[in-house]
Amino acid sequence: MIKKVFLIHHTHFDIGFTDFPEVVLQQQRRYLDQAVRYCLDHPEYRWTIESGRLLRDWLCSRPETARQQIVELLRSGQMELGGFDTQILTETVSFSELVENVSLPVSLGRQFGFPVETAILDDIGGLAGELPSVMEAHNVHNLILGTGVCQTELPWAELPRLFYWKSCGGGRVLVWNLGLDRQEKSTEARFPAAVYGLGGYFLGYHGFPEFLGRRDMGIQPPTDGIPAGEQVNASEYFRYFAEILKRNGYPYEEILLQYGGDNRGPAPALVELVQAINDSGQFPEVVLTTPTPFFQFMTKKYSRVIPEIHGILTDPWNLRMNTVPSVLKRYRKAQRQYDDARLRGGKDDELMDSLLLTGDHTFGNNIWGWQKIARCAPLGIAAPDFDAVRRSWQIKAHYAENALWCSQKLKRRLESHESLSEEARVVIRNNSLHCTHGPVECYFGDYAPSLISLTDESGREVPRQLCGKNRWVLQVSAMNALEIRRLKCVFSTTDYPLKDESLETVPVPAELSCGGLQLHFSPDGALLQISSRNGRKLLAGDEPFGEVSVETIHDVPENNDGCGLKPCVQRSCVHAALSQAKTIRHGELFTDVQVDSQAGNLDAVCIFRVWHQYPRMDMTVRIHKPKTADKQCVHVAFPFFGKEGTFHFDQNAGQAELSDLLPGAMQDLFLGSRYVAMELPEATAVICCPDAPMFQVGDRTIGMWRKALPFIPVSNKLYGLLYNNLCNTDAPAWSAVQESFRYSIFFQDGVFSAPVAQACWNECTALEAEYGFAAACAGLKGLPAQLRVHTDARGKLWLENLSGHREVAYAFEWNKRHYAGTLPPYALQPMQ
Repeated sequence: MIKKVFLIHHTHFDIGFTDFPEVVLQQQRRYLDQAVRYCLDHPEYRWTIESGRLLRDWLCSRPETARQQIVELLRSGQMELGGFDTQILTETVSFSELVENVSLPVSLGRQFGFPVETAILDDIGGLAGELPSVMEAHNVHNLILGTGVCQTELPWAELPRLFYWKSCGGGRVLVWNLGLDRQEKSTEARFPAAVYGLGGYFLGYHGFPEFLGRRDMGIQPPTDGIPAGEQVNASEYFRYFAEILKRNGYPYEEILLQYGGDNRGPAPALVELVQAINDSGQFPEVVLTTPTPFFQFMTKKYSRVIPEIHGILTDPWNLRMNTVPSVLKRYRKAQRQYDDARLRGGKDDELMDSLLLTGDHTFGNNIWGWQKIARCAPLGIAAPDFDAVRRSWQIKAHYAENALWCSQKLKRRLESHESLSEEARVVIRNNSLHCTHGPVECYFGDYAPSLISLTDESGREVPRQLCGKNRWVLQVSAMNALEIRRLKCVFSTTDYPLKDESLETVPVPAELSCGGLQLHFSPDGALLQISSRNGRKLLAGDEPFGEVSVETIHDVPENNDGCGLKPCVQRSCVHAALSQAKTIRHGELFTDVQVDSQAGNLDAVCIFRVWHQYPRMDMTVRIHKPKTADKQCVHVAFPFFGKEGTFHFDQNAGQAELSDLLPGAMQDLFLGSRYVAMELPEATAVICCPDAPMFQVGDRTIGMWRKALPFIPVSNKLYGLLYNNLCNTDAPAWSAVQESFRYSIFFQDGVFSAPVAQACWNECTALEAEYGFAAACAGLKGLPAQLRVHTDARGKLWLENLSGHREVAYAFEWNKRHYAGTLPPYALQPMQ
């Protein structure tokens, strides 16, 4: 029986959802003005600032007197600042963004002398696996999950309402996960209300008109769950909620309810309402408070019975990130370039700010019911009614573009401080803290003379192959961490290429060797089979490797019917029909095979780069797809053989498998931060995915909303998701897609190894080459391959143990500091 309700009042920061971002920020500044005034006028008033960016933005635009007032309110506990800066998609962001999202509000607390102990994540239904380690490192020990009810199963998942969540890396936080009715299906929810708004839904919206004679800012009291023709009072409506908790076996006498809404301001008469509710004697005691007192109370009273759970909650809202895949591709490139720059001491606050805004959970303006407008408008989705939506998406794209631009400027700024040589040469850089080797492209410019010779310090010719006009692939031998190497080049004095002399057009061979593997092509050029060294097949053989398909989903609900979670079963898939295939390059290092195809309204060009000396194949997929209002997905197939393999995916920190999934986790889509891998009986295939990180396991499953655990895929097939437009609310992006996506596929003998997979990633992303004057640098030695290195925007180094159950000893130098010690199994730790 509920005896006490801890009620926390806040806005939900949906930047760019209810209006353009700058308009939302203007409104939020005004809301915080109001909250300060209400707190000063009523000592019992409490306000929680959900996201740190709200306070940072407000402090920049208010006079000193107001700043002092809010600081005193935060110090006294009448206000509390949440421990996240924005409401980010925690799997999509890079590790440095994940850290900065906690560091920013914590730094505000340290600067002004108030505590930041509890983070709030609203709307979103998934969490990065090592988020507890990041939070604990900043002394943020509590987390509120105020999940929404659009395309997330978490509110109905069989998880405790209050639990300690412990990550593999050792972090541990106390999580409040109220959710909804665990005994009903999400698609049949009787009370489909966002968890972060249940305080208004079950208390305020009925309570205001009944006790105070007016509505809370005009909001109509909800009628969900009320039998037709009947009326209920405020206490009866709250009783519906209490009965749900009783039926679900809720074990505590106290509960926390959030009273928030999308970019909604504070209710001025909330203190008066709480007093009236308590005076009525019809409700449990209601205490208007901030989050941390609730956690302190529950920890003191129930610490011995609060369960601890281990696992991950993959995020269904990652689906929204590739609605405009070019934005995601540029965002990921900016993330990598900033990671590289920080290893060399770089820092750029504007870059990080743009990354955080790109990684925020909102994308475009809210436009529920757009289909009806489009059907009635002569111009359809090109109608002026949608101009604001298109503009809101342009703003979102600008964040990613600006992050990329800033990362490129930062790179050049760092290079301007490097030592220079008098003579220009080909400069090779290893941008990782691990030794690596492999191929790297070097482009000399459209009007450069022909390259005659390229030699290393010993005078040996560097293996190379032409791959375009004045564009070469160089085979680089092992380089130290952060090494800069110079190669001597000799150019012709008379020969200037007029075209790409590497191109040829010959039939695709029936077989190609790939580092001991055999690739088997059909007569029309489809890659149908890959054989291992002992002749065992690695592909299923029933569909080509790299085949592009367009799937139209006909029964996506137009509104949020069934909370957007009804399985979409009316589906039609058009597989690519090959129009031509040819070998376009063949040389010392690799062979390029180009396959052109069409699938419905999509044109695709796939280029396979088959490396001769080692088991690696690069694949570039370019798609051209016109805009459409039809609900469609674009997939690319990696049809591995069998159905009892083990799927691994890399997160921004930590590794994961399907056995790690917790109830409520997304099963239709997985995000590989750097790579995914399928462990087969004969070998392990590692797919590095710098541009398009979304994958489906077993089949094309987007929109199926699977939730049964354990999740056992029907096959070992993987499908990369290049594009989707399934969302109807803030992401109905009807944009054409003209973009290329890179994958690098490595085949390794034996079982999956995270250190080996990391080496694959470094091999295809860490090296870069250009013609310039940078002086040689020997780089660093000594960082074990079993460690993954992270840096944050504050210049701190984090180490992650990839070796599994083994400790890893390390001793190395970075940024003029010496690091030595032993990292426990699975640990993720910041270095002091």
